[in-house]
Amino acid sequence: KCSNILSLIAYEVKQAKDLHILLLVMKMCDASLFDIMNRHQKGSLSEQTIYKILYDTARGLYQMHSNDPPIAHRDIKVENVLWNKQAQTFQLCDFGSTTTTAEVWREKSRRERNEALDDITRNTTLNYRSPEQCDLDFHSYRVDERVDLWALGVLMYQPSIRVW
Repeated sequence: KCSNILSLIAYEVKQAKDLHILLLVMKMCDASLFDIMNRHQKGSLSEQTIYKILYDTARGLYQMHSNDPPIAHRDIKVENVLWNKQAQTFQLCDFGSTTTTAEVWREKSRRERNEALDDITRNTTLNYRSPEQCDLDFHSYRVDERVDLWALGVLMYQPSIRVW
């Protein structure tokens, strides 16, 4: 268990014909990083707070990436980092985009690349998407959990949380 990943309290699986619906109950958090940024003017977050945001987010990703196989979140963004006041920590949430798939898509068939691109389009946010997720035909880069590091870099560059 990692304190930087939102805890699951309960779940239930409902079935409607051929569709399985997973209902999750997760811990209540006080605000998203997006909410916090909107409450502060550019540059008004303290340097200590900014380091806490980045440390806690990176720690949550480390926990996911340390699994065997590694788990890629694939949708790291300010809306998916929550502040848990009770635990005094930032926590990752929204795991509907996660995957353990790691592929060099250029080596796959056109149909497989199109399916992968559809999945990426549905489950990731364009502004945080790594270059290797944008064109699966052009290069031979492995698309894996490292896409989260790109997104973390984009998150770090948000005007409200930049130190520099």
